[in-house]
Amino acid sequence: MYLIDTIWNSGGMERVLITKANALSEQYGYEVIIITTHQKGRVPFFPLSPSVRHIDLHVNTHLPFTMGLYMRRLSRVVRAEKPDILVSLSGKDIFHLRELPGNFIRMAEFHFSHDTYLIKGQTRKLHALEKAVGSLDCFVVLTQEDEQAWKPYARNLTQIYNPSPFSLDGPCASLNAHRIISGGRFEKQKNYRDMVLAWNIVHRRHPDWILELYGNGKYKKSIARLIRRLGLQESICLHPATREMQKEMLGASTYLMTSLYEGFPMVLVETATLGLPCVAYRCPCGPGEFIQDGIDGFTAEPGDIDAMADKICRIIEDEALRKEMGRLSRKKAEAFTEARIIPLWDALFQKLLQNAKSGSLSTGETDIDPISNSSHARTWDRWMVKTSGVVFGHLLNPLWLSRSQRRTRRGEALQKAVLRYLDRYYDFSQPLQSTSEGSDPSATAGIEEAGTEKIWTIWLQGEAQMPPVVRACIRSMRENSGLEVIVLDKARLKEVITLPAYIQEKWEKGLIRPAHYADICRIELLYRYGGIWCDATDYIPAPISEELMCEKFFVFLTGEKLFGAYSFIQNCFIRAQRGSYLLAAWRRAVLTYWEQENEAVDYFIHQLLFKKVVDEDPVAAQEFSHMPHLPQDPTHELWYLHGYEPWDAATVQAIFAKAPFQKTEYKSSLALNPPKGSIAEHLLL
Repeated sequence: MYLIDTIWNSGGMERVLITKANALSEQYGYEVIIITTHQKGRVPFFPLSPSVRHIDLHVNTHLPFTMGLYMRRLSRVVRAEKPDILVSLSGKDIFHLRELPGNFIRMAEFHFSHDTYLIKGQTRKLHALEKAVGSLDCFVVLTQEDEQAWKPYARNLTQIYNPSPFSLDGPCASLNAHRIISGGRFEKQKNYRDMVLAWNIVHRRHPDWILELYGNGKYKKSIARLIRRLGLQESICLHPATREMQKEMLGASTYLMTSLYEGFPMVLVETATLGLPCVAYRCPCGPGEFIQDGIDGFTAEPGDIDAMADKICRIIEDEALRKEMGRLSRKKAEAFTEARIIPLWDALFQKLLQNAKSGSLSTGETDIDPISNSSHARTWDRWMVKTSGVVFGHLLNPLWLSRSQRRTRRGEALQKAVLRYLDRYYDFSQPLQSTSEGSDPSATAGIEEAGTEKIWTIWLQGEAQMPPVVRACIRSMRENSGLEVIVLDKARLKEVITLPAYIQEKWEKGLIRPAHYADICRIELLYRYGGIWCDATDYIPAPISEELMCEKFFVFLTGEKLFGAYSFIQNCFIRAQRGSYLLAAWRRAVLTYWEQENEAVDYFIHQLLFKKVVDEDPVAAQEFSHMPHLPQDPTHELWYLHGYEPWDAATVQAIFAKAPFQKTEYKSSLALNPPKGSIAEHLLL
């Protein structure tokens, strides 16, 4: 299993990977899977064998706060595929390979050089990389020069050159055309500016020669401006990246490269295979090790534009030298064919597998995730969630928007922050083996199993202590629902459900708030017995419909008109049959959260855990897709929008017809002292 950002780029790393993957799969019988982070639905730039599988995780890890999501999705794939060997191409994932679940060989191949980060001034990243490399079962570099640089840090270091994708049995460049080419991404690393400046000198001496550049990238426009400023539009041609680079190389007489740093440039092997001599900067690493200056090509010190121009002119002016260099380059390429290089990879993999089998490699994941599971990291992440509402809900929320628009933006920011936190620390992608997982049969003692479906509700203080609104709502349930209603107080609740000890302990210590404790209880009640959960402030105006009772699971989704879609679902009314998979998966998520946490990272944490479950667990997602998706807006209409209005039977009946219940509350002035003759007062009668 290989890990790489994308394979739609035309770069050398992508070409090498696909070349190796195709050969290992077709010639050596390996099952090869390429995992990309953010392919964006694009096809691979280079042909990928049908026998090589490609899985994209759809996570742009270049954006902040995305590694947690990436690792969750990668862990899911690793659990499902159970690889024997996982190879990182040294992206961001190299720092987290030990966090992945399972026993397999964790290794990386490095397509740059040790000094790359020193050149870029990224010493902290280099030190982190050196530490990460030391934890791997194997680390592969591309050049002997780089092997020496990495020796103090890697415990199982191997050097293997890149193979050529071209065959030596194919055609050879004639080297007669007055045409020089180069190709690659237009990035700072490739340093095309120096190439254009050197060509400006060459053009004065050899105006009949042209330079053609192939590739794409963010610096291409600036290079085009430099070409125009120097008046080289007729001498330098810019082309997009092409899949026919071999054809273009065959029609050229020399290849140029002015990179600031490389790993082992794939193009050096490609040009050598075609007998095309190369003039390159002697950057770290690769060109100085591959090209013998003055023998099979030319090299110049990086930044020495005059020397680069002089070497280009020499190869232009001496046709015999150019062709001799091409011949020697082609001879050197014999050591870089697939037939020579791929067996080295096969031998390495077989050796690692044998060592893992004998126990000489530590292939298991670490017990502790040093980044994700530290209390310091969790504290910081919780703080980030809680400040998101302030930062995005107030400071960065435009004042010219309406109140509802500002509330919606704040809710969206909070939801993203909470889900980002959950993605980093929790994974609920593995389906439950049974919907009774963790069930305690003794907990059903005290409840008659036979008979009608039940409505469950809780008022911990007991019915004698109910305020008028709650009393009216309980009365409506008993008189109108057509179902048996069970009202549980604190003592009765302990008789019918048994919560895990850590839940009860955290509740008694005040770590779990009353609202969240009630959430846990309602999920547990429905999990044990099935039925309908109603908040004690739900007013039931009519019998519960048969259609709703036939649903295996049902909750209302949050609406847009009243409170926005922040919490995803409202849980004041839940229908669940006993054995509902979706309910069991939600219960597992809630209990797992409270087993590890001492506080709710957000008031709507349980609702957002539900969203995470239906986003990750395929079985839960399927059950959720079959559930009617109805917004909560009609259930909050009577009390919150019309409660102060005078009683009008027609209006009230029209609202009652929209939903199976109407949500009320018992703390506001409307509940404590409703206006005379109002809808609110009439409901309390």
